[in-house]
Amino acid sequence: MMQAHNMWIDVYLQLGVIGVFLMVMTYLAYIWRSWFFAVDRPRWDLRADRPYSPLTLLPTLLGAVLLVQGLAESSPLLLWGWMLVVLLAFKIKQSPHIGEGAAEMRIAIERGELTTQAS
Repeated sequence: MMQAHNMWIDVYLQLGVIGVFLMVMTYLAYIWRSWFFAVDRPRWDLRADRPYSPLTLLPTLLGAVLLVQGLAESSPLLLWGWMLVVLLAFKIKQSPHIGEGAAEMRIAIERGELTTQAS
């Protein structure tokens, strides 16, 4: 058999029960993190009235699509699916801090908001 046509069966046949357990834990952690990324208000600074963004639902929706597609075929495991899970899991873990980093400092200097840099 070349391909199991189901992501979970494919993982079971290649890696066994431990592989399925690790894959389940990876997807659960990703869905958990992406859900709270979607429903929590953005906290970039001390303002608590920032609006919600519909774009924050994208990692959760892509995770659901990968899980459902994994029931019918194993391409989420083989092709682009694993890359998306890893990429989005690390990207939503990053916390954006306004005013920190080279790009934010350059924009603040261009606006004239920051004339001297505190050390």
